[in-house]
Amino acid sequence: MIVTFRPTINTGADYTACYMNFLRCVTAIATAAAGTTSLTVNPFTASNTIDTTKNCIVSIDCNTEAGGWITSASHNVVASLSNTPAVYTALASAATHLYKADFYNASGKATYPYKKLAFHSYGTYAGQSAYTGTNACVDKSQITANFAANMLITFGCSASTDWTSGFQPPATTVLNSASAGQTTSYTLNGQNAGTSTLYANPGLCYTDTTVEYHMAVTADYCVIWESKVGDTYANGYFTTATSGAGTSYWNVARFGSIYYMGLRETQPWENTLSNNPPWVCWQHTQNTNSTGSQSVPYPNNQVAAFMITNANSGVAGVTPLIYSTNNRWDSEFFHTRRSSAVTAYTSTPGSVNAEGSRLDAPLFQTRAMFSGTSTTAGATQNGTSSNMLYMPQTDPVTGAQVPGAYPIKISRSFNGDWNSGGACRGIYKSLSMPYATMKYYWQAATQTFNINGDSYLPFVLNEDMWLVRFA
Repeated sequence: MIVTFRPTINTGADYTACYMNFLRCVTAIATAAAGTTSLTVNPFTASNTIDTTKNCIVSIDCNTEAGGWITSASHNVVASLSNTPAVYTALASAATHLYKADFYNASGKATYPYKKLAFHSYGTYAGQSAYTGTNACVDKSQITANFAANMLITFGCSASTDWTSGFQPPATTVLNSASAGQTTSYTLNGQNAGTSTLYANPGLCYTDTTVEYHMAVTADYCVIWESKVGDTYANGYFTTATSGAGTSYWNVARFGSIYYMGLRETQPWENTLSNNPPWVCWQHTQNTNSTGSQSVPYPNNQVAAFMITNANSGVAGVTPLIYSTNNRWDSEFFHTRRSSAVTAYTSTPGSVNAEGSRLDAPLFQTRAMFSGTSTTAGATQNGTSSNMLYMPQTDPVTGAQVPGAYPIKISRSFNGDWNSGGACRGIYKSLSMPYATMKYYWQAATQTFNINGDSYLPFVLNEDMWLVRFA
């Protein structure tokens, strides 16, 4: 299922209305049956007020395959799967994580039989942490239409279908850390800003009236990406930035974001185990003028995965762990050390990058992955590239040059603690080049390409293309 939606289709809606509209949209999409031709989510504009003249669902772009997700007992979205006005409490004064869209489906693994996906807001965080920064520390009580109005996504696996039993939101002291409670889940899109608001650059700002969302969902994955309202194939996508509309601190211009929550391909030995659902989640914000630092380049470009690793003897471990890193490229990745922690998370973003308990990176490169101006010891990314980083490939049937399909591989190569991993399901990195050149190989917004028997649809953020499974 692929659906386009706008939680701000009624631009006069209050910020909690926009948040609730987002939750109601993803609920309708994730639970829709295959073949669904119509979805209606009339927007909340205020508590107990719904505008029946508008529909947050802009279009159903593909309906071949159902999302296959089920709402759990913890799912408590107001007017979920209905358009009946109801009372809600403003997020800033509501109980912690009161309103959330919480889903599950089968993982196929006995120890953790359920995959879990939840969309939610901030909790209550005690004090300041390195992940939220001195000036950007977020507590749910601080949310307004122009501050902290972005959607968090928690993904992972669980022994039960609901919000508890290991599948949890971030800890109460550090927003994007699994070191305190998140043993089988990870939260994307937190304000993990290092020590400066300049680093904070998340997407899914549900009060941003200039952005709409596209959600591709099956039982194996959920992909959400942003586009600017009014962008067209003829003129390009995210050719201009959204300058943080919906949140005043996050004013570093961004050119769209992608969120991936799904499964990766596995090794045969992994398939014989009962406690290792091969889940992975990552986010990418396209940005041509990041003010990230050498130690914290692109802190918003997180990737996490749940896996068992091999020792150098070839013997696999017995306990799956969460491994994580930033999606970046620099020389540090060739000089890692082993963490004493059981997961990849530490209290400072710099340590996350330096520890040996991380994934291989970058998952992919883009023409804009600038992390700052420092070049000390080569330990920073090079900045905006003018190269054609991902080029066309030749179609073996027609001989034509078409957008390339480059797998987004999740792996870990740490000495004595490794897993050769596999590609994320349902998505590929594709062309990186000027948009005018890209169009020579992509003829229309709705054109699809066959990859191993499945159709894939391109989408573009500025000068980078990805391919998402058209199902």
